[in-house]
Amino acid sequence: AAGAPQGGRAVVISGSCSTMTNRQVAAYRQQAAAKVVEVEACLADAQSYALQLCDWVEQNADGELAPLLFATSDAQQLQRIQQQYGAARSSEAVEYCFAAVARELQARGFQRFIVAGG
Repeated sequence: AAGAPQGGRAVVISGSCSTMTNRQVAAYRQQAAAKVVEVEACLADAQSYALQLCDWVEQNADGELAPLLFATSDAQQLQRIQQQYGAARSSEAVEYCFAAVARELQARGFQRFIVAGG
């Protein structure tokens, strides 16, 4: 099945806010464990928040489909976040958090990372 881990523990990470990625995230959330990544938490303490996200991923890693962490949002929500926190600051905080998540999950034995967005 699409999204089913093959050959090791897996996680899906989505930071893209494109229309297509929003559709894909919405569809995947109907089938697999999914958790929104809160921009506010990334800005407050990305490293601690990343560890919390990793704990959640581990708790949900035994399902048929890989768990999903997503910061994907629609255009209106993205505009609100960018106006409130600044476009560069908010995107950098999320990217830093996702990088910390990926490093920590690799250290915890995750081998497969499915990523949407840059």
